[in-house]
Amino acid sequence: MEEVEFPIYVEGLTHLNDEEKRLVDKILQKHVTRFKRLLTGVNFLKVHIRAPKEDQPGRVHFEVSVQLSMPGRAFETSALGWRVSEVLEKALKKLGEQVKRFKSRRKEISRREREMIELEYV
Repeated sequence: MEEVEFPIYVEGLTHLNDEEKRLVDKILQKHVTRFKRLLTGVNFLKVHIRAPKEDQPGRVHFEVSVQLSMPGRAFETSALGWRVSEVLEKALKKLGEQVKRFKSRRKEISRREREMIELEYV
């Protein structure tokens, strides 16, 4: 099966250091691979990283929003925390759970439809 690439947009990297940027890239690649296995026809994945405030000197509170778009459906989630890598991981895991729930519902609906069609012809 041929892997289809989809665009990944990441906003808010300007306030991250080089090590954090590498971690973000590594985490994204891991989850994108999973999304490719689960879904076909993905339009894009958008990640928005915000550092809304500095609560204590040197400690920045991050907010990460993630959106996965496909024809007729979009999945969105967000997470808050102190380390950008942990927050991104948390948001992408939540997104993965939404996608899995969506896939299982689709399978269940499709199974019911097949059963109804079989009952009509019996």
